[in-house]
Amino acid sequence: MPIGHPIAYRDELGPAYGFGKGAASPGNTALAGGLAAIRGLTFTPGDYVDVVIQFDHDVEIPPTGNLTFDAHAHWSFVAAPAAGATVIWEFEFIGSKPSTAAVAVFPSTSTTLHSDTFVCTSTELRQHLLSDMGDVVVPSSSYGPSYVLWGTFRLSTAATVAAAKACLLSFDLHKKVGNFGSATEYV
Repeated sequence: MPIGHPIAYRDELGPAYGFGKGAASPGNTALAGGLAAIRGLTFTPGDYVDVVIQFDHDVEIPPTGNLTFDAHAHWSFVAAPAAGATVIWEFEFIGSKPSTAAVAVFPSTSTTLHSDTFVCTSTELRQHLLSDMGDVVVPSSSYGPSYVLWGTFRLSTAATVAAAKACLLSFDLHKKVGNFGSATEYV
């Protein structure tokens, strides 16, 4: 951490995406309006990508006994959305620590995080939007020399945005490091 900055957020990993599925697998599309250098995955409600995230091996466990990671999505639109259309992102996951002695067990249930419902005004084209997804909480007893999340990131079937308009730019997990200053994720 730089001197003079007592608190910071650290990216644990930009997830690896793969195995897209849905009504139409998410496509790799450039944003409209001359932004060909900015590409993302376009989604239709119900489309998803599988995600694998491995946390740093040297992560510090806080005194609370849990590791808390802030999850959020960076996204935009590849075409102007209709006013009143909605976007809801979801991340369903399970996690496990590894074991060389066959003692680590995968959980029997998954956890699902949801973004708040974003209601379009039809003016969002070429805007960099950010949706908070909530927290991924890992009990310290579950954390070993590493920890891996396997999950599915999708555009909810409850979303009403038209096909292939919502465009995922990045899905991120951050962990607060340091003890002083703002605990607000994006400050």
